[in-house]
Amino acid sequence: MNKWLVAMAAAGFLVFGAETARAAVLAESNRMMASGVLGRPIDEPVAFSFGVYNLDRWTPGPTDPPESERRPVFNRLPLGENSVGQTIFVPASQIPGAVELLTNGTTNVVSWELWTTSGSRNSAVFTDSVFLNPPRGRLDFAGQELSAIGVRVNSLRLNDPSTGVYAFDLSLIVVPEPSSGLAVLGLGGLALLRRRRAV
Repeated sequence: MNKWLVAMAAAGFLVFGAETARAAVLAESNRMMASGVLGRPIDEPVAFSFGVYNLDRWTPGPTDPPESERRPVFNRLPLGENSVGQTIFVPASQIPGAVELLTNGTTNVVSWELWTTSGSRNSAVFTDSVFLNPPRGRLDFAGQELSAIGVRVNSLRLNDPSTGVYAFDLSLIVVPEPSSGLAVLGLGGLALLRRRRAV
């Protein structure tokens, strides 16, 4: 079994095909996209991070929020080209700090990062109400019981040695309670990760 799959299973992540994950979706974020040239190949996998910051405790400015204020949802989650079409969920029970900020009825800050093995990264910071697309008229998901948050890998192209080009397209998925369907599917969902090519 893929070592990254084993690691995600141990961490409590649930992995689904993209269409399966759409069955019970409260919100889908704006897309996280970038492309460019790094000049040398990226070894699989890259790593994805997403976190929430309390806006009351951090004033937006020229610097990123301090790491001590970050409430992570995903922390350096390994992603490879074989992850395309997958949605990887983390249960809300494993990210209580992030869920608390996303359901407190006030504006907070979310940030994402995609790290490469060369140390380069793409990142962006947004307010949660703008980026996560909560229900109309709400600043966040206040009044909702969240069961899980997932990242869907729409596309991911790692550097081609001949061109040095990389590109990715990710979306964040928020899933409400009840989660009985999600839990049942999760038992067999881990089998969906398969490598498309030899590393």
